[in-house]
Amino acid sequence: MSVLSEVLGNVNDSNDNLNRIEDQLFTAVDEPKIALREDWQVPKGKEIYTSKGLWLGSVGEKYESLQPLDFFNAVVDNVQDSGMAFDLSKLQYNVRKDSTIIEFRLPTNIISFKNAAGNKDETEMFLNFWTGFGGNARTEVGLYSHRFICSNGMRIINADIDLKVKHTENMNVKALTFTKELIGLASKVQSTSQIWEEMNNVQIDAATKENFVRALANMKKEEAYADISKKKQKIYDSISEAMATEFSRTGSTVWGLLNGATFYNNHLAARAGDEEYILLATGAKENLRAQKLALDLI
Repeated sequence: MSVLSEVLGNVNDSNDNLNRIEDQLFTAVDEPKIALREDWQVPKGKEIYTSKGLWLGSVGEKYESLQPLDFFNAVVDNVQDSGMAFDLSKLQYNVRKDSTIIEFRLPTNIISFKNAAGNKDETEMFLNFWTGFGGNARTEVGLYSHRFICSNGMRIINADIDLKVKHTENMNVKALTFTKELIGLASKVQSTSQIWEEMNNVQIDAATKENFVRALANMKKEEAYADISKKKQKIYDSISEAMATEFSRTGSTVWGLLNGATFYNNHLAARAGDEEYILLATGAKENLRAQKLALDLI
């Protein structure tokens, strides 16, 4: 295949994928609220629906939905304007929290190194683009990782560019322009790789491991296992089980501690297997907390 044919093939693949995504997008409809009775005062604000009639929330009068198509076009334009070699044929579209959040996910590269247990450790990195609908809506760009060994997903600490844009007609313009931030975020992939390799090089002892597990289980330093609740004992035991599993394939390192924590959150916690739990709920908070604890050890 000639170089020109390959380039044209890649362009066609990207266009086909982008067209497929565009066909899946809904339109957000901002409807003024109405009085429940004819003689009642009309309430202030709006109700948001999808074009298929799914209710997304109640908002104030100044709110204006950021249309999924506008955000999608902004993601594509910003990626292209960044000048970096991202493959838009691999852009993914996901709907979260009953359509109140939409997400576009784009792979960047694979971080790979040999871990302390002698195993090839590979993690695929993604750019995540989110926007939401409703009173708490915001636009966010960040990094997400998926580790192959344990099939663990994790939002990366200190890699979220929270635009904190309230959705109004004027502010939505700001939410659509993030090329500079995108370039900066992509550079964090390399620094994240360096941090993980440093974690892999720091061996830990049994006491450090115990303190890490106790911190994740929200146990006080002076608390004895026998004195905590049965529920907390179960959490402690599950985290310890996750650590044992992870140390066998990763090594007794800070990297092993971090991945033991994510293995617990992704596979053993109450809502294990629920990606929204890892992205948006308690699992996301716990994985971020584990990253902070791990960073303190290097």
